[in-house]
Amino acid sequence: MTDSEQSPEIVRIERTGMKRFLVLLIGRTVSIFGSNLAGFALGVWIYQTTHSATQFAITSTLAVLPGIVLMPFAGAIVDRWDRRHVIIAADAVAGVSALALGLLFYFNLANTWTIASTLAVGSACQAFRWPAVNASIPLMVPKRHLSRAAGLQQTGMAIGQILAPLLGAALLGFIGVWGIVMINCASFLFAIATILPLEIPSPPKSSENLRGRSLRDDIVYGWHYIQDRPGLMGLLILFAGTNFALGTAEILLTPLVLSFGTAKQLSVVLFVAGLGTLAGGLAMGIWGGPRRKVVGIFTSLFVEGALLMLSGIRPSIPLIAATVLLAMASIQVGQACSQAIWQVKVAPDVQGRVFSTRSMIATITQPVAFMLAGPLADFVFEPLFMPDGALASSLGRAVGVGAGRGIGFMFVIMGVLMLAAATLGLRSRRLRFLEEDLPDAIDDVSPASLRRAIENEPAGAPST
Repeated sequence: MTDSEQSPEIVRIERTGMKRFLVLLIGRTVSIFGSNLAGFALGVWIYQTTHSATQFAITSTLAVLPGIVLMPFAGAIVDRWDRRHVIIAADAVAGVSALALGLLFYFNLANTWTIASTLAVGSACQAFRWPAVNASIPLMVPKRHLSRAAGLQQTGMAIGQILAPLLGAALLGFIGVWGIVMINCASFLFAIATILPLEIPSPPKSSENLRGRSLRDDIVYGWHYIQDRPGLMGLLILFAGTNFALGTAEILLTPLVLSFGTAKQLSVVLFVAGLGTLAGGLAMGIWGGPRRKVVGIFTSLFVEGALLMLSGIRPSIPLIAATVLLAMASIQVGQACSQAIWQVKVAPDVQGRVFSTRSMIATITQPVAFMLAGPLADFVFEPLFMPDGALASSLGRAVGVGAGRGIGFMFVIMGVLMLAAATLGLRSRRLRFLEEDLPDAIDDVSPASLRRAIENEPAGAPST
């Protein structure tokens, strides 16, 4: 339905909700940029200080796990409390943590453990912030624009991914790590400043939520909700499996490129990856994706699997850069389509719990991939593809022999696994027809549903 086919009141309320979403998005984008900037600087500091890739990987993994472990608890809190207050509190705690780390660097008291502790706090805050933000979006954005909203979110993340390494490298020589960490602190303050005057609507309480429930019940509620909907469970399992393959490729991309290329060439590949993320996010923000979002998901998975295989067959920077560009763009399409499905099919007042459970299960395979990929590459696949390796005279003819070719073959394997997972998922009727079989949990655009989403708004109220 176009604006011209709707009443002026509906159009006004829709536009107000979209403006609120854009304000929220701006604050999130600045905050993500600050976090990426600090992450780049801290990563450089850790590696230059310890000269240990293992130490870097362990620190990165420990920084991710707290957020994953806390997800179910955070989701229960998000559905119980005012979501705007949850977002503000999470940003405030993360900002204070960044401030403390900046002071430690200023007085030369920082070490890998203080950095890991700060990153762990940031991960925990993200566990609360992510479901609170994403559960609020369907109450501000009309259902038909949810995939566009997801695309715009991916665009904001891409901006930080592209700019952070470029500016981080330049700023390190001028203001040092402590100055960059303080910029991160300021980014959280900016995010708080944008959301303070912003009204974020609360969902109407269902009969399920009106009953007295313990916090323990709420923590496991998200799992039971998904379990009772086989289509959503299938989608979750599909992404958990493919995230393992993507996580393996993500952690091994740097060693793959550096096995035959230079650090400058690696920076080009990473920059191109950011461009792919930006292009995919912008495409979804403008296009909105296919009418059947499941089609977008499976198409993206098949494309990603094929590109992973292609990227590992030859030690070529142009080939890897091209495949990474297209793969990152495809990932954004698939993620935006998936996000739109979850936001439409899950009741707004339980999305905090459900989204947290979903995120925990879908992403737990990534740190597992991080921890397994390095040892498998160093002690299994790389030796197999050395000139005297067991596979040098057979599979080595296809992917090459020497340093990095074992990692290249791992990329081929991950591509095959993604294609297999997508094929199995496509064979599932419940997954193929998820959108048709599972009823929508949010209303189509109507004066009643929009007025519920934007509570008690006077006609002349400002958009923010």
